[in-house]
Amino acid sequence: MDQIAPEHVYIEMASSGEEALRVMRELQLEGEGQVEIIITDYFMPGMTGADFLREAAGINAITHNILLTGQADEQSVNELMMQSALFHVFIKPWSKSALQDVIAQYVLEIDARLNGQQKLGAQ
Repeated sequence: MDQIAPEHVYIEMASSGEEALRVMRELQLEGEGQVEIIITDYFMPGMTGADFLREAAGINAITHNILLTGQADEQSVNELMMQSALFHVFIKPWSKSALQDVIAQYVLEIDARLNGQQKLGAQ
């Protein structure tokens, strides 16, 4: 099996937007930090990926959001991108390696930001 994340990265999964929002809130309340990368489908049980990302932004303002879609209309995707709630869109069928590359890039950006904050705090 491919390694999907560095050892220090934790992956949470949810089967609906509501469940994912609950997990995000719980992680914050427990002091576990915030969700840094969200990967969501446009169509899922209970709410669209667009609605989920808008609500998630109210919990974690700084996230790298990835939307997977085969059916989202262009206007909805453009609105999300204009609201800065969306960093990347993959149209189905999407490439596993391309998705892994984007995630790896985001992990490096997040690590650089967090390491920079740690260095500032250490001074």
